[in-house]
Amino acid sequence: MARKNFRNRLLLCVLSLVPVIVVVTVVLQRYSDSATADWRRSLPDGFDFSNRGNKRLSKPAARLCPNGMACPDNHFSFSIQSGAANVVAPKICLQNKMVLGTAVRNAGVGINVVILNGKTGELIKTGNFDMYAGDVNPLIELLKSIETGSVVMMASYDEPASK
Repeated sequence: MARKNFRNRLLLCVLSLVPVIVVVTVVLQRYSDSATADWRRSLPDGFDFSNRGNKRLSKPAARLCPNGMACPDNHFSFSIQSGAANVVAPKICLQNKMVLGTAVRNAGVGINVVILNGKTGELIKTGNFDMYAGDVNPLIELLKSIETGSVVMMASYDEPASK
């Protein structure tokens, strides 16, 4: 009998708390515009808030490269993203344009390399070197051939450390 009485009281407490939680949630959503504005600012560009009746947010537009900032003269912007295991390929962007990645079909497993002219930012060479099953000598030869003043950017993908 005591157990049944306990269950009834517990059920009554839970059923009483649910409407209170719903009311608090609605009030917070309705009257906390500053929190909503902060939340919206933290989302990436590309989310559409024009249809407020639709609770599902649209996906952001896919970008090959992150939005870069304008650089002063004699500077160039770049972004390097190494791969994740063998699932997400690496990418290297220069002046908001992808120069190495799956979209330009020049990224591969191992070590991916982009070489730039250090004064102009002009792309000199890209390459990828399989350090698991491939030969290490082509990478060594490439590194030996790099001219002084060049910028070398590297991104790994899957297994870069075997050799």
